[in-house]
Amino acid sequence: MTGIGVIGTGDITPRYLAGIAAASGLKLVGIGHRGEASSQAQARARALADRFGGAAMPIADLLAAADVDVVVNLSAPLDHAGVTRASLLAGKHVFSEKPLAATVAEAAELLRLADDTGRTLTAAPATPLGPLQQQARAIVDSGALGTIAGAAATLVYPGPDRWHHNPAPLFGRAAGPLHDMGIYDIAALTGLMGPVSHVAGFGRRLHAERRISKGPAAGSAFPVAVDTHVTALLAFAAGPLATLTLSFDGFGSAAPGFEIYGTAATLRCDRSSSFAGDAAISQRFGEWQPAADAPPGWGDDLWIIGLLEMIAAIADNTEPRCTGRRA
Repeated sequence: MTGIGVIGTGDITPRYLAGIAAASGLKLVGIGHRGEASSQAQARARALADRFGGAAMPIADLLAAADVDVVVNLSAPLDHAGVTRASLLAGKHVFSEKPLAATVAEAAELLRLADDTGRTLTAAPATPLGPLQQQARAIVDSGALGTIAGAAATLVYPGPDRWHHNPAPLFGRAAGPLHDMGIYDIAALTGLMGPVSHVAGFGRRLHAERRISKGPAAGSAFPVAVDTHVTALLAFAAGPLATLTLSFDGFGSAAPGFEIYGTAATLRCDRSSSFAGDAAISQRFGEWQPAADAPPGWGDDLWIIGLLEMIAAIADNTEPRCTGRRA
């Protein structure tokens, strides 16, 4: 059994806990909270422990627990680097939700620390390991697309302030449409076409503040600290060019999540932030067919696919695919 400690009690945590509880070979040891400093965090941790198992405990106690082998870092985005640093120093392997850190310098420090401590550091997005992008990977590898000329990825919608009860952090540092959602597109495209050698981009924000639409704080205003409409051009080392359009300002788009343009065919896929979904291929101009062997549908257990792959890689003494270096 691999002992798992989860740090963070936000909206994403129940999805991870459900997968951990259902997986063979994993034991949920504890759910870490900030102790007396946050009674709300304590209450959430206790409620989650009652539901999924393990014990609610202060973060320091969780990191000191000898039966915790891996920490799953689901803390607030700007806390990720600090929690990962403390976990590595405590001798734990770490799987972190995105972002790995708020800055490149912080991320590089974590990579050095993982090397120094001999621990494995991996991070989301793990969506490239899901059935949709694995299917896309097989199609690209088959040569059915011919020579890849380029790609495009699009996410346009009015923003999480329309549905989220606490959207302010999603419009803050290390968030916004680029860091919160565009990271999925970048993971998908680099996973399928290799590393990027050059990048250019523009961004703007249409509003200096937004208002919460739902929940107990509905009607309250909060500041917008990041660009909320971003376009980018990515030049890949292997030659293809890709465009990214990411917006929390536009009303919507009919574009698919991402497309790969080849000389023999084009592949289009559902949103890159989904583990599962539909894919279609066009091998005659203007005609589309579902890609063969459609992958299975969505399952919340897929949230832990990156964690499971990391544990398997540690056991096999191989490098996991969702490495901290990639993140």
